[in-house]
Amino acid sequence: MLRMLFVSLCLLALAVPAAADTLRVPKDYDTIQDAVHAADDGDVIKISKGTYPETVRISGALGLTLKAAGQVVIDGEGVRQALDIEDSVHITVVGVTVLAGTGHGIRIVESADVTITKCRIESCVDSGVWIRNSARVTVSKCRVAECGEVGVEISDYQGESTDCTLTKNRIADVDREGIWTEGEGHDVSKNRISGTGEDGIRVRNGPCTIVKNRITEPGVDGILVHGDGNVVEKNKIKDAGGDGIDCDGDDGRILKNTIKVTTKAGIRIGICNNCEIVSNKITSPGDNGIDVSGSPSLIMRNTVKGCEYIGYRLRSGGNEIIRNKAKKCHVDVVDDYPETSLYSKNSFDAPTPTQI
Repeated sequence: MLRMLFVSLCLLALAVPAAADTLRVPKDYDTIQDAVHAADDGDVIKISKGTYPETVRISGALGLTLKAAGQVVIDGEGVRQALDIEDSVHITVVGVTVLAGTGHGIRIVESADVTITKCRIESCVDSGVWIRNSARVTVSKCRVAECGEVGVEISDYQGESTDCTLTKNRIADVDREGIWTEGEGHDVSKNRISGTGEDGIRVRNGPCTIVKNRITEPGVDGILVHGDGNVVEKNKIKDAGGDGIDCDGDDGRILKNTIKVTTKAGIRIGICNNCEIVSNKITSPGDNGIDVSGSPSLIMRNTVKGCEYIGYRLRSGGNEIIRNKAKKCHVDVVDDYPETSLYSKNSFDAPTPTQI
């Protein structure tokens, strides 16, 4: 039944009326929820400055905009979820602050084409923004802090979400991951994430793109990826409590990332085939610089500097190792199957791979 309703709402998207009324809170309606109940498809609810102690539920709506005019706070007062969007299409929320007393700050379920932008989400028991079984949800230019679970979470619980965009958000001081995604087609880009209890970004399934994020002091890995076809490119990771990037899955691409100071490996490639690790810069990893278990992999134009252990640790055969550099590493390279690997034009202090 939920899936049928979701599909029906998507088909109705073309019917959003061209003309829209503006409903004003509290001028026309005392509460935001009263305005939501009164709104027709395509209307705009303009909310004046103030604190609104309520839970706002948008259900079955088509083409509705909530827009803050000044500093607007939706406050769960420690006992309520603040904003709930369900079974709706073309919903936009702009500029509100959400203080969730219990549950998630903003919950989006069985919906499509939802945009949450320029919002603040704070003091949530669970995740700041939680997305389930939805399509084309965009969370952009938001600030998320002090959440008991994930900053922004795309969950596959009771249905997969697809083609969501998480971009230009600032996420800090959350107890688990800064961003967690499940499903496929997601774009996670240009976010700034700091002080997470667990991974900075965690991706399950895919393919997804994780591009140009800045991650500082994640409690565990900077970026943890499980799934095929994911692209991790041009991210900056510093002071990771685990690996800088940890990737499992076939056909992954780890490109042009900058990783500085990790407790464990700079880049760790687990069970995978046909991965590309190209043009990454790794400085001061606490374990190996690049640690590869899957095969065959292309390892090209990477630089590892100041490695506590092994610059390039290759645990499987058939790899191509081309134009890489190792500087000030305890050991430059250890290869379990050097006779099956191709080495070309590398700058290693110890140019002969060692078999162990």
